[in-house]
Amino acid sequence: MLRNSAIALALVLALCAACTSGPSEREQAGALLEQLLRLDPAAPLANRREELAALDGLPLTYPELIEVRQICSGVHRGLVQAEARQVAARQALEAAERQRRDGGIPAEQARSIGTAIRDSERELAQSAAALPECQARLRELTVRYR
Repeated sequence: MLRNSAIALALVLALCAACTSGPSEREQAGALLEQLLRLDPAAPLANRREELAALDGLPLTYPELIEVRQICSGVHRGLVQAEARQVAARQALEAAERQRRDGGIPAEQARSIGTAIRDSERELAQSAAALPECQARLRELTVRYR
């Protein structure tokens, strides 16, 4: 009987330690908000990719915070991808114009550039559509945790 009580007590203590050993929801929300504020749309693409990787690496355990991260990182990732496609399309167009001799851009290059531009526009539209939800969720977290 005493042995079973000791085992039960050890289990309860272990469970209690596990419950309080990680960062609180408030601490995790603060880290999430801080990381999201580092995502500057005017920063160079490489910097934004690094910040997105850091955001993805945050050890979040609360479902609501994980959901906010997914929504907002999706918005920022879409913006980064769209901008990268625009840069690539612009560079391809400039290179094609420099190389053309017969007055036109080869059809395959024109199609490729057009596809990159359309993909970029689609990604921008998707990010713009998700942005209001990201902003609303960030406001909710800021009011609740700051």
